[in-house]
Amino acid sequence: MNETYSKEYLSAIQEITHPDHTLSATWSAILTMENSADIYHLIQSKRRIDGTISKADIELIQSKCRIDIDEWALGKVDASCLQEYFNDDIEEVHIFDSVMYSLKNLSYDGQMVRLPMQLERKDYETVNTILNALGGKWNKSAKGHVFKEHDPEEVIADFILTGKLEKPKKFGFFPTPPAIGRELLADLPINEDSIILEPEAGTGNLAKLCAEIVDISQIHCFEIQKKNCDVLRNLGFNVTEGDFLQQIPVPFADFVVMNPPFEQQRDLDHVLHALKFLKPGGELRAIMSASLLFRTNRKILEFKALIESMNGSFIENPANAFKESGTLVRTIRLSVKVPLIENAHAVEVLKRFTTQEPVLSEVASPGNLIDRPVPARHEVKQVEFAF
Repeated sequence: MNETYSKEYLSAIQEITHPDHTLSATWSAILTMENSADIYHLIQSKRRIDGTISKADIELIQSKCRIDIDEWALGKVDASCLQEYFNDDIEEVHIFDSVMYSLKNLSYDGQMVRLPMQLERKDYETVNTILNALGGKWNKSAKGHVFKEHDPEEVIADFILTGKLEKPKKFGFFPTPPAIGRELLADLPINEDSIILEPEAGTGNLAKLCAEIVDISQIHCFEIQKKNCDVLRNLGFNVTEGDFLQQIPVPFADFVVMNPPFEQQRDLDHVLHALKFLKPGGELRAIMSASLLFRTNRKILEFKALIESMNGSFIENPANAFKESGTLVRTIRLSVKVPLIENAHAVEVLKRFTTQEPVLSEVASPGNLIDRPVPARHEVKQVEFAF
């Protein structure tokens, strides 16, 4: 077997679906059910109005259909895990433009969501069904939908992006497809002397592309999942295991290439932090959520203003670009360079580094970006690099 697809590598890839699926009977059952047309159509026929399937129906399908389990599989099949998996695979919902317009222009007041206008009854019923399925409940006195368990802006944005109810994965880990990775790195002036950082490296899809140009010793990875770290080390990469946002920024890299987690706008936090690891004049390329193109909260508007002030750019990726990695979420590519600044200023900025809770400045600027501290909830660690 090719080293790239060792048991450790396959385990890490399976981890993105569910932490208990790796080499388990449940995972084996999923493979069988996914690749059986009869079982697939039976699952589709049992889906409820919001697109989900109940545990009882999963158990019914298990009892009616022959589901072969591979010899390597361990343990017993868990119906709850099967339900979770197939509810993460809901078909895209096609909705009218008027309904989509209403969803994009909802007003938010904490956990309360209100419609932008009076809708025709048919459109209102569709919007109401969607909001209910996403966790909202109509409150007559408040004249809006209340979301008790989730951030309404976040889950509604996910629905707009994907057309389906998609639960975020445990770590938000979706490996970068090779074709998208090459698009991300296209025209990036990497040479044999370049020092490269890949935060949230996963199983090294971007790092491996960079290793086609530079020596592997000149690439440093951060990764939070232990199994992924094992894969990266087996491939020969320098790896720091842990939360990237916990690391004290040291401007050592010529280039940063990254595919950060998207949920709760964490991709913005990771990109802002990653920029601090670049040398003056260094360049960052990142895969980000396409919600940046239509969401208008303060955090996104200030992030976009900052990127614009640095002459950065966004390019949309094709629809379903990450389908092979387990998500239909739409994505974009960011390209931005850190401005050239005096080295003395860069050193002074690092001396002033604190751990206070970050707040985006009233006027976004490259200077404010570099001064911005790491969130207080993170334990900050100093990293020693092997360059």
